[in-house]
Amino acid sequence: MRLALVALLLVCGVGPIAGAAESKPDGKKAAEAAKDPLAKFSEDDLVRIDFCFEKFVEAIGANDARTAAAFIDTLPRELASLDLNKDADKTKLLAALAKYQGASIVSSLKMPAGGMGEITYTDKSGAQKTVRMQKAGPRWKVVLD
Repeated sequence: MRLALVALLLVCGVGPIAGAAESKPDGKKAAEAAKDPLAKFSEDDLVRIDFCFEKFVEAIGANDARTAAAFIDTLPRELASLDLNKDADKTKLLAALAKYQGASIVSSLKMPAGGMGEITYTDKSGAQKTVRMQKAGPRWKVVLD
């Protein structure tokens, strides 16, 4: 009787085998997440200017060059040619962004009509600075001057 019940559950797709097949990540989604380091964040969060700047700063502090670069609107010419698959290039990018390490947001300002914004922050020395942000699609990105 038990054997018949187990066989019926497996045939109907109700059981551990069916659940295991559903829990595997979709290959397409996994590949997309590998290409876009921001895929790990929800789109609801990425539309918030303060969230984007905070995650940019956290990525720099965590030496995550790919995520930090994904939060930048346009890389300057000297950084645009870096290959973030190479450790030396990752280090060079993170060194160029070191001034943002340990930054804390004081205030944020969005100008929705122009898709521009501004973050006022304190750096690790306590000096107050500002950085422009540009809306790129639904996401906010840091504008490096």
